Amino acid sequence: MDTKTELWNLISERTARPVEKISENLDFETDLNLSRDELIEFIAHVEQSFGIQLNDENLSEVRTVGDLHEFVLDHLDEI
Repeated sequence: MDTKTELWNLISERTARPVEKISENLDFETDLNLSRDELIEFIAHVEQSFGIQLNDENLSEVRTVGDLHEFVLDHLDEI
């Protein structure tokens, strides 16, 4: 399974939104209704799932699905 598919599946599981309705431009707070605390909890789950670690600076920049996807890809390249 590729990174995007795996990430979209995690988002779908967390938000109950069908995978086919997930896109890079969706905002976690306004479109997917995750509070900042819920987003931080979800990102921790993503970190564990992919075996990566995002620093606090990166976390503050994650607003959209595309932002998170980009950070996951960047951090996977560092492994």
